[in-house]
Amino acid sequence: MTIHGRALRRTPRVASCWCLGILVFLAAACSEATAPPTGGPLTGSWGTLPIPSGTYTELTLQSGGGRLQGAEQAWGVGPDAYRGSLVVTGTYRVADSSLSVWMMRGALLAATFIGRWSGDTLVGTWTDGSGSYAMYLERVPD
Repeated sequence: MTIHGRALRRTPRVASCWCLGILVFLAAACSEATAPPTGGPLTGSWGTLPIPSGTYTELTLQSGGGRLQGAEQAWGVGPDAYRGSLVVTGTYRVADSSLSVWMMRGALLAATFIGRWSGDTLVGTWTDGSGSYAMYLERVPD
């Protein structure tokens, strides 16, 4: 190919610099997507109110950029009082104070929480293997 009588040749250096630039961009995009969220309004621990039976659920969240990440722990009563920890992921929207949380046990979806937050409270619907019910959580003081 010629432009104004000059032959155009792609040099390996120009091509390799261009490819390197794309690889750096992709690596930065991937690391941003997998980095833990920080600085968001939902960062902290959120727990159910004390229930006379002793059952208690707590979400520990990191939030930022509309993403949620963390863990859920639940305690019951009896010999198997500690029911274990679940991996939490989710999303939130500041515009309407909505959030959607998914709790996973390995590759299996164990529970969801869909709701809204206002100040130091989360109100929504918790759904797990036993059904769906209203749930209210408060921010746990540090």
